[in-house]
Amino acid sequence: STHIQRESVCTSNEAWYRSLPFREISRCWSRILSVNIYPRPLRNPIYKSFCRIFDADINECEYGPDQLDYYASFGELFRRNLKPNARPIDKESLIVSPCDGEVLANGLVTSVELLNIVIKGVSYTIKDLFQLNRSEIERLQTKQYKSSLFYACIYLNPGNYHHFHSPAKWKINERRHITGELMSVRPEFIMWIPKLLLLNERVVYLGEYENGLMTQTM
Repeated sequence: STHIQRESVCTSNEAWYRSLPFREISRCWSRILSVNIYPRPLRNPIYKSFCRIFDADINECEYGPDQLDYYASFGELFRRNLKPNARPIDKESLIVSPCDGEVLANGLVTSVELLNIVIKGVSYTIKDLFQLNRSEIERLQTKQYKSSLFYACIYLNPGNYHHFHSPAKWKINERRHITGELMSVRPEFIMWIPKLLLLNERVVYLGEYENGLMTQTM
């Protein structure tokens, strides 16, 4: 496990946005969402309103439409489990989606030299996104001449089921925690703030599966 502390530069146009106290706001929301809602009969109408606004399918919840009052707080609803078999896994597929969400981008890494991916029109290099060192980049470039690298970027909406799962049968060799901002990753912000995904805090898992390199980044 590696902890990477990094400083990033920004343009004057985005500096004011990054100066907002996102970390403090996040902690404040965490406390608010952890508060138990009483009296209990209030929970059903409040949660149903949330699900309606953010298009969350309450029929998939482990405790469905008539049992939403089981979730004592918004935090519990947000981290809800699903009913058994709500997400059947395709046993024939080598790779499956690790989460619910909207696919913002997916495709083939076409540049051997830059090893870049494109998300909402913004180009990111794998070196910066995963904080790879020179030897790791050279090893990847060597593999890229012989095979292909693919990527997918999935955005979780507030109403989505918020658990992550393993996308394949693979061996995780390293976990990297990269410090940074806690800015919104809504598609609109990704296009507005250059290199937003590089500025944000993230966790990168690096490993191997049947066909070679695999990474999963949250």
